Amino acid sequence: MIATKKISQKESRIETKILVNPINYHDILDRIKNSDKNFKEIYHSRFINNIYFDYYNYRSFHENLNGEFNKRKIRIRWYGNLEGYIHPILEYKIKEKFNGYKKKYKIEPFTIDRKSLKKNIYQSLSSSKIPKVIKLDLKSLCPLFINRYNRQYFLSKDGAIRLTIDRFLKYYRLINLNTPINVDYVVVELKYNPIYASDINLTINELGSRWSTFSKFFQGTNIIYN
Repeated sequence: MIATKKISQKESRIETKILVNPINYHDILDRIKNSDKNFKEIYHSRFINNIYFDYYNYRSFHENLNGEFNKRKIRIRWYGNLEGYIHPILEYKIKEKFNGYKKKYKIEPFTIDRKSLKKNIYQSLSSSKIPKVIKLDLKSLCPLFINRYNRQYFLSKDGAIRLTIDRFLKYYRLINLNTPINVDYVVVELKYNPIYASDINLTINELGSRWSTFSKFFQGTNIIYN
């Protein structure tokens, strides 16, 4: 079991998601840029790739399905091209009640290919300099699927809210990188400290939307394994 940590008020982060029909992308982008929060793009857009893991009994999936307050997601993340030699990060995304944080570990580079992907993953994890307790936990985990999307990054003028837009979401079976499963959603996510929570409903109303419990991990597991 990976020990969690006590989250300070400064470290605590809440994530609120909004689902948008792709045909309304330019409208939501205009609303973001014209918001009273004066959002500005702070980074160039880029593709994000993730390999998601779960326990052999699908514990993380059922934690999401049952709406448990304390849960975690484990993934390997890299940026840019889907295939080729990558320099990835292992992430534990931990949520305690409404607050969340991440633990990140650099792992050995490996190759995303169509022949020996799982073998490459396991070799990277076993040879990486990560805590022993993490390596032990990983022995109970299995890589499930890859997801990929393009992300845009924004920050409110007061620095209180980070906002991202994820587009062109795709899921891949680990044994078949030739045939992605496309998902027609644009995912807008607002990330903020709980002390700013009272402002979020106003911002969401400005965007003409409603918050959602959407999870890429949950959706991907449903798509690939159901």
